[in-house]
Amino acid sequence: SATDSAAWSKLDDLLRRFPNDHLVIRAYATRQGICRLIDEKKISLETGIQIFDIERQRAVMERSMEEAQRNDKKPLPDSADPLG
Repeated sequence: SATDSAAWSKLDDLLRRFPNDHLVIRAYATRQGICRLIDEKKISLETGIQIFDIERQRAVMERSMEEAQRNDKKPLPDSADPLG
């Protein structure tokens, strides 16, 4: 689908721009693995979406904590999502 293609394009772009960012790498690998499990009919699309959303929120919290440590524990704006 167009949405799926756009999501992969966004992740590909993030990986190109930030090849050493552990959160981008983890998101890419997670999505790749989830898609494979869906394609192999081992999990449903809904389950895959739920898992990816949980991992995305985990990445947002992890990035927020990293930024807070770098910025002397200053609170971050809501735009801390490393995946856009």
